[in-house]
Amino acid sequence: MPSTSVHATATTPRRRRARPRSPGPPSAQTIQRTVPSVTADSFSKSSEGADTGRVSDCCDSGSYRATFSDRFARRLARRYRRHGLNRTQRRLVGFLAARGIEGATVLEIGGGVGDLQVELLRRRAASVTNLELSTGYEEQARDLLERSGLKGRVERRFIDIAVSPDQVEAADVVVLHRVVCCYPDYHRLLSSAGGHANRLLVYTHPPAHPFTRFVIGCDNMLRRLRRNDFRAFVHPPDAMLEVLREQGLTVRYRHRGLFWTVVGLERTSIGQPGGHAGA
Repeated sequence: MPSTSVHATATTPRRRRARPRSPGPPSAQTIQRTVPSVTADSFSKSSEGADTGRVSDCCDSGSYRATFSDRFARRLARRYRRHGLNRTQRRLVGFLAARGIEGATVLEIGGGVGDLQVELLRRRAASVTNLELSTGYEEQARDLLERSGLKGRVERRFIDIAVSPDQVEAADVVVLHRVVCCYPDYHRLLSSAGGHANRLLVYTHPPAHPFTRFVIGCDNMLRRLRRNDFRAFVHPPDAMLEVLREQGLTVRYRHRGLFWTVVGLERTSIGQPGGHAGA
């Protein structure tokens, strides 16, 4: 019988066509986020253009300018033009006027649009130096002085007195209204302020009771959610007074309100640790 041969044929597997991939999300390595840096040196200049010092690292310039903006300044100036000083401010001015400010030099730390300065000059103070951390007030402050006919009586500077106290001249009167609560290091701020007060110092602060702490705590939480680094503080009242006593100042007036406490002090000794008294 004829033999039969069986041939095995090899088959190659069929290739599947590759489906086009849809582009996926970029990897973490391809995503870069650039955050612009803000330095205090960008606004640590006086109105004359001279370098007057620097702002403390604890007070971010960007957050201060966002919080105390030109919009905020317009609101304050409009309120003053319509209603004048509020009750807390009238108490502050009343303490100073009762002690006598005719011919006195005034140093206001964080004076904002300058409404208090206008009232003190109208009560025959000689001149005012204003120190700021934010440039947002300048337009409204200039307009207010021009409307009041007091242009040339106020010098406005951008400097942190707690950081550069030697670059600020002492004055007969030092004013801090709604300022201590905006500064983290109250000891450093009040020590510098007290050392610059030749005669009188008056300041306001929020009272340290649960309601105030709750309100300020909620405000700080909202700022955190908005990524604003500015924070307000409820500092211990007795500790703040002790700092000023160390500078040779004695309490002469105190009014405790629901939202603000007004404290007025007078110099009773010379040559205290601040080193600026009597300069």
